[in-house]
Amino acid sequence: MYNKIVNNENEKIAIEVLQEFLEKKFSQNSLETEVKAEIESAKDELKYLICSENKILLNKVQLKIKEIEKNLESKKYINRPYPHNLYSKDLKTKINYLNENFRYECQLCKKNNLYLIQSGKVWYCESRYCKGKQFLTSSEMEFLNITYNRSNK
Repeated sequence: MYNKIVNNENEKIAIEVLQEFLEKKFSQNSLETEVKAEIESAKDELKYLICSENKILLNKVQLKIKEIEKNLESKKYINRPYPHNLYSKDLKTKINYLNENFRYECQLCKKNNLYLIQSGKVWYCESRYCKGKQFLTSSEMEFLNITYNRSNK
């Protein structure tokens, strides 16, 4: 009897969560990581649907999950290569994160690694005698919120 009450309560909560999931709208501005988390949450809740009356809800949720997974495969959501919480931090924090977590080998001397300078615009060789440098990738520029002025004035 106790298990039936617990299962019934779990099912009620699952129904509520899954109905909210069905109402959610995911746009091209949605973050891929958040969309994936929503899918996993919905999949976890599906296991609590045990009554046959919930078959329609189960089918709707599974259909929406398939649709979203198809959109994920098509890269329709924003994929950020760096931790989401760092995008709102200051430039110094972001530069420190990149210097601590990413290592590029200097292509000029082949001995040292590059480090990102304080302005965040260029990676330079750690050796002060080497003139090796590398410009930022587009994802690094987006992360650091840096643009280059390329006009010839």
